[in-house]
Amino acid sequence: MLDAYVYLGKGSYPTNVPSAHFFTLELTEKIHGTNRNLTCDNWFTSIPVAKELLQKQVTLVVDANPGPTAKKRCAVCPRGKDRKTKVFCGMCRKPLCGEHTAPRCEECVTQQK
Repeated sequence: MLDAYVYLGKGSYPTNVPSAHFFTLELTEKIHGTNRNLTCDNWFTSIPVAKELLQKQVTLVVDANPGPTAKKRCAVCPRGKDRKTKVFCGMCRKPLCGEHTAPRCEECVTQQK
């Protein structure tokens, strides 16, 4: 777990800001200034939150359609294999099966930049 915040009811957070705004900023405090992406659903999203996170060098990525996604055929495999996947390339959005995806450690990601 990266961070946690105990919610003790309405009095446990400031009332001058929306709760989603407060909790998003509070829980991401450790990654401020790291140029990382924060992925969340639309409940935690607003223009003011996105602007404030951007000022803190955190990019907000929103799942615009959190519903189920259809499986697509892997863009790299031969058509005969007919491998279906829900995983997509983060840059070009091509569908990729497990054979054609690879996790990268933070050191490799940093070197790539």
